[in-house]
This record gives sequence, structure tokens and C-alpha cells, in this order.
Amino acid sequence: MNNLNQIFQADLNGIAQDLIYIYDLEFKRQIDGLSCPLMRWLDFRLRYIDPKPRQILFSDAFPKKLPKTVETGFLHIQNLMGMGEDINPYQSKSIQRFHDISGKQKAKRTDLLWADWNVFHLHITDVPIKSGELFSERKCSDGESWLLFFLVDNDTFALIDIREHNEDGLFSDHELISLINHSWPDYMKQFLLKGLIPSRRPISPQELKKLRAVGISVPIILNGKAYFGPGLGITSAATSTRVAESADKVRYWIRKISEIATNPEGQIQRHILDNCVKQPTLNLCITPKGLAIFSGSRYFCRKIFSSVPAGKNRQKSRDRLCLRRPDSSASPRSDPTRGRNMGSRMT
Repeated sequence: MNNLNQIFQADLNGIAQDLIYIYDLEFKRQIDGLSCPLMRWLDFRLRYIDPKPRQILFSDAFPKKLPKTVETGFLHIQNLMGMGEDINPYQSKSIQRFHDISGKQKAKRTDLLWADWNVFHLHITDVPIKSGELFSERKCSDGESWLLFFLVDNDTFALIDIREHNEDGLFSDHELISLINHSWPDYMKQFLLKGLIPSRRPISPQELKKLRAVGISVPIILNGKAYFGPGLGITSAATSTRVAESADKVRYWIRKISEIATNPEGQIQRHILDNCVKQPTLNLCITPKGLAIFSGSRYFCRKIFSSVPAGKNRQKSRDRLCLRRPDSSASPRSDPTRGRNMGSRMT
């Protein structure tokens, strides 16, 4: 059983490596202890937003008066969100490039705002995405450069604020987390650190930026109370704690699957016995239905990942891996719903 678990774990890293290749993710392997393909893939996958219709909530920062081109771009993104269309082209290019968990530069191993506070951001533009381009323009047609900050879960977008890209200390500005707390207090309650006496000296955005860059997570201080970062924080290697925990969970379930595959009374061993297969070689692969166990041409499917995102270079790798887009066939919501009480749904 232990031997099969080792085989499956190696297959898992091989699958992650193939996905890294397919999506053309930067993966330099410059740091031995951070060169795990599964970790690099999950840093991308957890930041990738599955296209599906979601309710849209607005913080107390809205409505906002914006330059005309920015307003046009924002309304377009808002419509995409409500209809369940793909908004990933408006994310930073660093999701594919620059943010490499295995790179030498600690500050560029992940999106530190996302890793610490669970806050995503999109580039707002009124310029249509050109055919064949993976990402949108970073600015509007008149040169305006603004960002939309938001939270997202399985069924909700929570829009926090729209800010100019060139604001100093923008990605560590406590105003973002204060808006979350004021607009959706129930969401922040789950991160309250009870019994901790917070420091009276506030940390400046510049100080927070430096601390994150060297792998130090600090509590959030709001109205005299201390909170844990909703993104679960940053490791001492300046990587995402959530990514590390997700990798551990995947490896745990791969080990459980190896136990199922070697159980003499289980479905797989019975099937092998019924078909008189001698000394079968079992491995993992990825199929249109998810991760599967296979031996030769026979597949024993056990779904692990609900889906994997499809890239524009999927065609060239169809023979290597079979991928599918997340199902976005559900009917879009008629109108975005304005609201504030998110409870604890945003996790």
C-alpha cells in the first residue's frame, strides 16, 4: 500500500507539472524546497475564478463617481460577473507570470494581498480584449488606470472598492479591510482573535508591505479588536498558507485513494480479480470527469477536482490531458442584487 501511495503521489506531481505546461505558468524551480509542481499549480488554481453566475453585493464605498471610461469598464465587468462569464482575463498577468512560488524573490511568489486578506483585484478597462489575447488591457482608452477589489465565493461576488492603480500603498491599505468589516461584519467575525490584546500602534501600509514581502503575517486591528487575515496568512517563505494547506489535503486524499485501491474487498481489487489481471500496474491520470485510477486501457474513475479551467492553448494538449471548463450553463441572474449581510459564506 505504501508503495502505491508513493506511485500515486508521484503521478499527482506529474499531473500538476503537465497542467503547469499547458497553462504556460512560470515555474523556474530556483528554490529546492519550493519547487513542488502541486504547490505551483494550486497557487494558480485557487486564484482562478470559475465562470458561473453569482450574486453581486456592494460595500459601503458604492455608489462611486468614476471617470466615464472607468465606469464603462466597470459596468462591463459587473455584467460579466452576474452572467457567469469569464473574468479571469481582467486579473493581473502575474497569475500566470511573475508570481512563481519557486522563484528567488520572496515578494513575487504569490499575490500577497490575496494570500493575507483574501482580496482579489481586476484591471478595469473599456478596451475590448483582442482576439487571441489571454489578458485585457491594463488601462482604459484614455489612459485611466483603476482596479476593482472584491471577495468571491461559490455563489457571491462582494465588491469592496474601485481605486486608482497608482495610489501609494494601495495593496496594503487598511481601508480595504475596514470596508469589508463595516459592510459585512458577520464575515469578519469568523476571523476574530479572542483574548488577544492588540497593539495600540497602527501598522502603516508601507510597513505591512515590507512585512508581507519577508514572510511575516500580522493581525488586523479594527476598532480595538484583532483579527486573523481572511486569506489565512503568509508563510515564512512568503507563500500562501492556504495553498500549503490545500496541497496537504490533496495529498491526504491521494493516500486514502491508494488505500481504497489496495483493499482486497474493494471495488478495484475485485474488478482486477474478476478479470484475471495479474500484477496490475495502477497509476493516476486526469480525465474529463476528474482524477482517475487506471491500469492499461481500463479506467477506475474517482473524482478529486470538481473541474480544471481551460486555457486558450488547450487544443495543442488534447492528446496529453483531457480538460474541461467548469459548468457555466446555468441561467444568469436577471439583475445584480445589492446587499451587505454576507454572514460567513465568504470563506
